[in-house]
Amino acid sequence: MIAHYVKTYKPKSKIIIFDPKSDFAKKDLFVHDWETHYEGIVEWLGTEMTDGGIKKVDPTAMTVTTYDGETIKADVVNIIPAQKAGKIAYLAGCGEEDWCPVNPNDFSSLNVKDVYVLGDSAEATHMPKSASSANSHAKILANAILAELVGKSPSQAIYYNVCWSLISPDNCVKYTATYLPGEKELEIKTGFLSAVDESKAVRAQTYREAVDWYEDVTSDMFGKD
Repeated sequence: MIAHYVKTYKPKSKIIIFDPKSDFAKKDLFVHDWETHYEGIVEWLGTEMTDGGIKKVDPTAMTVTTYDGETIKADVVNIIPAQKAGKIAYLAGCGEEDWCPVNPNDFSSLNVKDVYVLGDSAEATHMPKSASSANSHAKILANAILAELVGKSPSQAIYYNVCWSLISPDNCVKYTATYLPGEKELEIKTGFLSAVDESKAVRAQTYREAVDWYEDVTSDMFGKD
């Protein structure tokens, strides 16, 4: 989406992504569509091209220096630090290493009784840390709490996630999956990933699905007017 803005309003600009990883979600789709729609605008540099990522950021000079010694000056720099659960999770005793281990059946904390952890802070194994995932966690959690209050067993937990990625106007890709609780972690039951060679009609339909999903999920979380 930023690339589309740059292409439309800042055609002399370029986006450089310094990534401390050698892979990322939907990589084949993104790389293909960057080359198709934003050739020369987006440059992705994985860890093998930066010797491990970013070494130094100078906010005064607006420069970024990689471990291989290359320094890039930019007009806008967006630094995303290594992700982990928030401080409050560790103060509460739920955190362990980077995340909070949970029971895959209801997202109750494995470290603190009667505490539940959902969304980004939870160690949800294969589930992406998306709004869709958090929404799904919350519903399973609520069902488990209600069942406990009335002295019944909760229904089988089935989690769902969908991740939308807008490429250009009327052009969207997605990854969807369902998950079931395993013995120790969530396990993928079904999954779908948009194909690189999809038609414009399919991509446009996926875009409309994304818009409808956004309206539905925000209404689901915050209520209708």
